[in-house]
Amino acid sequence: NNRAKGSGCAPCAGWNEDFLRILISTLLDDDGALGALTMAEIHAVFQANGVDKSKSKSLPILHVIIDERVPNKERLNYCNKKPSVMDQIIKDMAGGASVQEALDTHLGSGAGGSTSVEEVAEAEDGGGPSSPTVNHQEFPSSTMHLGRLPGQTVEAAGDAAEKILGGLRRQEQAVNLRGTLASDNDVFDFLVDSAVGKLWRSAFLRDNFRSEVRDTVVGKEEGSYVKVTKERFLKQYDAAKGLVIPKGYSFRDCAGREIEPSLMQRHVASRLAEEGCTGLGN
Repeated sequence: NNRAKGSGCAPCAGWNEDFLRILISTLLDDDGALGALTMAEIHAVFQANGVDKSKSKSLPILHVIIDERVPNKERLNYCNKKPSVMDQIIKDMAGGASVQEALDTHLGSGAGGSTSVEEVAEAEDGGGPSSPTVNHQEFPSSTMHLGRLPGQTVEAAGDAAEKILGGLRRQEQAVNLRGTLASDNDVFDFLVDSAVGKLWRSAFLRDNFRSEVRDTVVGKEEGSYVKVTKERFLKQYDAAKGLVIPKGYSFRDCAGREIEPSLMQRHVASRLAEEGCTGLGN
């Protein structure tokens, strides 16, 4: 419809508070948390939906919703149009308060200052060519942490495949809210590469992770980000495990015992063999 496809002013572009509620709720898990999503991934989803092109006064809500001080329940209440601390924060911002001032008033003082999403995205992947183009959208620094949002923790044994792939599924759904093609190259490549990297980080820590990834089902997979991610990871995993160790390889521990290459070493070596350079990507 015209709201979804319009351009120019924010209302014509489809941006209002109700649409923002839908976008945010799509990214949240059942507990109201952002799960395994990173700041760079969330920004890519925002950009795919034209957030950086809109001048809507409701856009600061996006800055607020990902702040670590907002309780998960308050996020859910806001998205479901139930009374929430978000209402007071938004009211203060409408009255002229900055995002940081409104957050500090109702949720306590944060770290102060701000960090741009561009800086986070570049730090995460070195600013490589697969990164979505980023405009400076400033967020309170208390929300920022390289790799994941503050308040998120890496499980001692690595994130489960279901958590990683479930987060990716929600990202894809959010990207498609306004009819953006799921195969949009920049966003697609960035989010899939990011998810593959997360799977590998867990693979180094979790036993039988190949089977876990293979058997994890999160919604309809045919033609989805999840299907491509699983296929890419499994192909890389099999290549790493099947890597032929060259003659003469020898690595020993302090006691002089010969040690087989670790999965991480195999992965790096197999990617080097395939890519032919040190810029491995995923």
